[in-house]
Amino acid sequence: MLSSSYLASCSDDIVKIYAQLEHDIIIDMARRLKRLGRTTDATQRQAQVLAEIGALRNDVSKRLARYDRQVQKQLLATFDEAMKKAAANDMRMVKAAKRNMSASQKQLLEATAGKTEVGQAGGDAKTAAEAAHGGAIKTFGNLSRLTMTIADTAQSDFISAANGAYMQAASGAFSYQDALKNAVNELAAKGVHTVEYTGSGKTIHRSIESAVRMNVLTGINQAASRQTLDNAAALDVELFEVSAHVGARPEHEAWQGKIYTADELRTVCGLGEVDGLCGINCRHSYYPYIPGTKLLYSNGELDEMKDASVRYNGKEMTRYEAEQKLRGVERAVRKYKLQADALGEIGEDNTAARIKLGQWQAQAREFCRQTGIRRDYAREYVGTDGGKQGA
Repeated sequence: MLSSSYLASCSDDIVKIYAQLEHDIIIDMARRLKRLGRTTDATQRQAQVLAEIGALRNDVSKRLARYDRQVQKQLLATFDEAMKKAAANDMRMVKAAKRNMSASQKQLLEATAGKTEVGQAGGDAKTAAEAAHGGAIKTFGNLSRLTMTIADTAQSDFISAANGAYMQAASGAFSYQDALKNAVNELAAKGVHTVEYTGSGKTIHRSIESAVRMNVLTGINQAASRQTLDNAAALDVELFEVSAHVGARPEHEAWQGKIYTADELRTVCGLGEVDGLCGINCRHSYYPYIPGTKLLYSNGELDEMKDASVRYNGKEMTRYEAEQKLRGVERAVRKYKLQADALGEIGEDNTAARIKLGQWQAQAREFCRQTGIRRDYAREYVGTDGGKQGA
């Protein structure tokens, strides 16, 4: 079992690596746009654009390969920590319920004494280390498939920005300097994004931050889920208590914090489904429950979570709505950080971007002050010049 707060932040170290990659790519594209210069001859400019496109694609591919090893190392460390924590949490919960166990369950529990992995008592159960390795490899595969599209999207975005700057300058409506700033701002606002092709033929575009966070959080939670099921089977436990947290999706509030059989986890809570328990971006988990043990949540506490609301500038909203609003503010902070950095790197005036950044940061502080919700600084991280990771 993993807490919702742990799941919310478990991907931060990996997201920072990709945020640095995004920062590097945006800065590279900004510099290439500036190198195109003020050429007005269409043929000459087209040749320059094609040359920059080829070099950009090559550089992006090299960057992706260079970051792969760092990502793999961090993924293994992150999954290893998560699986050990999940196994230890399961063991702690089970030990606390020892007096309510059957004689055979107590014997199985004694067989695991001193071991972190509850499931070691069962022949088919994976250890935390095995679960971590398998989960990390699978998640790295998912991330690799997504990042393979980055070179294509970067090329497409660069062409669009270069053509847009040329048309604005050629029309006389903008100076070339203003057209360049507009193009760089557009690139930074859009950021580096990935493309996912679903089985139904639907194309999904996600920011690199969103795609990485979703894949890591979901991968960790699903690996911990499989480990918990193994642990429960090893101890002959048939019931599970699902976690609960404030700000849950409305459709998840109906089943959070209650007791279920393994079959009910699937039929009621949607375990194994994209939008169910431990599905995409779900921060709920569960642990083996022994009948007679005190529940983690009372009905009153669950009702309070469901009815939790906050006020911002006199308007009342649910905790879920408020958290979604704060995510939007954090995205705006990231956008203007990237714009300010990109313009600064090519020697252009970034005053407007820095002013906007200050305004959105002030809004984030005020929103958190009024609502009591904590700001997630990891969602605002954009990398640094030279790749030096700050605190």
